[in-house]
Amino acid sequence: MADTKAKAAQRQREKRRRDREARERLNAGGQRLIKFWVTDEQYAAYERNAGLRRPGKSPYTVAEYAELLFVQDDRSLIQELAKLAKKSCPTCGEVMPGPAGGCWRNGEAACAQTLIWRELALKTIG
Repeated sequence: MADTKAKAAQRQREKRRRDREARERLNAGGQRLIKFWVTDEQYAAYERNAGLRRPGKSPYTVAEYAELLFVQDDRSLIQELAKLAKKSCPTCGEVMPGPAGGCWRNGEAACAQTLIWRELALKTIG
């Protein structure tokens, strides 16, 4: 009995070691593991859209779908920031979107940076 428990414990230690080494290899290769919970409605939307966005082929996996959404959002944000960089705040003169901490008038209606977050925020429909 004790021998069986010792073997089981050893197997668990080995599994944890292998998992840790696998994570380290992925991290060294520039990959990160992200885990999160979604609602049934969000998962249903993923299942539906993953197939619709790839007609005639197998649906995107969750990892592929998320990766493509990250890339799409990054490209969109870069374009939005480039458009904003051509504007400046009429009050303080800062180029948009302005410094990370905001200008000294940020929060006031007269400061264009006050409303910039609305242009940069992720948007939902409905």
